[in-house]
Amino acid sequence: MNIYKHLDKHMDLTKIQDFKGDEYELALVRYVLLIISKLFYRSTIFFLNDEQIEQRHFLYSQKMNPENITSFEIVCSSYCSIIKEILKNKYHIEVELIETDRDVFKHVALLLHTKKGNRYFIDPLMDLSEMKAGMRTHNFASKEKSDNPYIRVKIENLNFLDSKTLENMDDKIGYKKHHMYMDEMLDVLKNKLSDFKQISDAKTKKEVAKHILKRPVKEIEYKDILNFKIIAFAELVRKNITVRGLVDFMIFIQSALEKILTYEEKDKIKISDFFVDTGDLKDENICEFLNSNENRKRGIMIKYSNQCMLLSTENTNYLLFTKDQWEKIKNRNHIFIRKKEHIQSYKYLSTLELEPNILDHREFLKIFSKIERKIIKDNKQPKDYIDIVNRQKIIVNYKFSIEFCIENNRLVLFNKKNGKKYAIHYEDEGRNVTYKLI
Repeated sequence: MNIYKHLDKHMDLTKIQDFKGDEYELALVRYVLLIISKLFYRSTIFFLNDEQIEQRHFLYSQKMNPENITSFEIVCSSYCSIIKEILKNKYHIEVELIETDRDVFKHVALLLHTKKGNRYFIDPLMDLSEMKAGMRTHNFASKEKSDNPYIRVKIENLNFLDSKTLENMDDKIGYKKHHMYMDEMLDVLKNKLSDFKQISDAKTKKEVAKHILKRPVKEIEYKDILNFKIIAFAELVRKNITVRGLVDFMIFIQSALEKILTYEEKDKIKISDFFVDTGDLKDENICEFLNSNENRKRGIMIKYSNQCMLLSTENTNYLLFTKDQWEKIKNRNHIFIRKKEHIQSYKYLSTLELEPNILDHREFLKIFSKIERKIIKDNKQPKDYIDIVNRQKIIVNYKFSIEFCIENNRLVLFNKKNGKKYAIHYEDEGRNVTYKLI
């Protein structure tokens, strides 16, 4: 695809002609980001397969030609580079690529230099899933940036765009759905669900449920409030947005459910991604639902109560199964669910800037979580037993000593108790994990 021609076809610059000076340049950048956000999406390999370090290096360094785009999978570096080229070549707008941390895969964002000499910080990747869904963004020339984990360098002499002017821009370029940000639509849904929960009369409850879902309902759908909230959310998404890209869709789902669920309800759900190869598919409805030309088809699962909901970027509908039904489907079709252990020390280790290729490696998280649970069970603090060496190695000293580092693009584990060192081979996206003595 030729992006320049695509922008000519989908952009109407008369929509932003009333903006002047810096505001015009910012509105133009915002408009470009909106149009191309529908095309590009976070790379599945890079963002979901932290263990495939060699492939991640390739994706991080790849270059794209705006006149001949053959793949729309991006990472921060490739996305910002192509945006810079588009803005400079087509609209004569100057932006600078800036690195905002010290990781191996340094996060890349943009610094807009306006013709008046002002500087605005823009992070296209951090706002990508929000832009796809029509949500408010927090990393577009904003003084009140969201909790952006990648900004670890101080950026001096910045100018900022106020939220009211940004909203005016979004109105002009057609960013919103039904003149509302998705955040506002979620707030409306949250309030409706809160009112619904208070209804005791069965007949009224059914009528209100029907009104919320905007379709006929069955009692089984709204009998359990958490189940009804998840269904209502899925219906809202189905009727209003299409988020291209599995990683971006997953980020949106997590963010959106944060807004409509209570603290207790959030603890009861688990969101995972899964994949299945075409040759393993036995159920026609699953095949049609995932509806991808790729041999490896992907989807998202929300697990809660006794239910499993499947969502797909290739389909605006959703599938709902009981846990027993899902287990049979999963086994029959050889569906692989990608699990990632949660560790309480994650934020602490991230603050210490531990090498992300270690911190986000599933085998590291799996092993560390077991040690962490033992430490906590003994009423001790995990951080008291952790040493980080030059960000490149983590040593855990608790009853025995174990080290983790990256060597030759693989996670390496050294057990000081028995003196053995293992290279962890993480193959086929985690379906095949082996420890080889080195």
